[in-house]
Amino acid sequence: MPDPTPAYAVEVRQLRRNFGGRRRNPRVVALAGIDLAIPAGEVHGLLGPNGAGKTTLCKILSTVLLPTAGTARVGGHDVVAETTAVRELIGIVFGGERGLYSRLTARQNLQFWGSLYGLRGRRLRATVDELLARVGLDGRAGHRVEGFSRGMKQRLHLARGLVGDPRVLLLDEPTTGMDPVAAREFRTLVAQLRDEGSSPKLRRVSVGI
Repeated sequence: MPDPTPAYAVEVRQLRRNFGGRRRNPRVVALAGIDLAIPAGEVHGLLGPNGAGKTTLCKILSTVLLPTAGTARVGGHDVVAETTAVRELIGIVFGGERGLYSRLTARQNLQFWGSLYGLRGRRLRATVDELLARVGLDGRAGHRVEGFSRGMKQRLHLARGLVGDPRVLLLDEPTTGMDPVAAREFRTLVAQLRDEGSSPKLRRVSVGI
């Protein structure tokens, strides 16, 4: 059976997003008609200063924010017209502390998120074990997240983003606050997940932003 994966993991055409525009709120153009096409299987980075629109683009691609104009497709699905299909395809990795429960262990965090994706029993345990090993946290699986370094938390964020078996992985400033060595190790890990995934789950990840 042929692979149904489309040629582009992300395809954006003349995408625009404005904020404000009311009498007491001057209009702010966050995205000014951008075009972007990212092939499946590619790790793609966006560089720019604060306020350049990187997070706004991630929010639109993850269906959290509607575009003002233009189109955006993820895995061949329109983010406005096919919201549910897009959400089933994506994983999201945040920078900072969002998305993790500090008083839970690394394993408990992944078990919680896995259960939200409908994983249960042996399948949930196997998925959690696989991801903890892949991001190098299997030796700290039973430790509370509150004692983790920033780099360790971001690796756990990455595992959390993968727990739903995504085809497209969106990373919003995932190395924020890391020292240069930890940031390099994180980027290396992302590249390994693309190139050397040891399971179908890990090989399916298409793109990071």
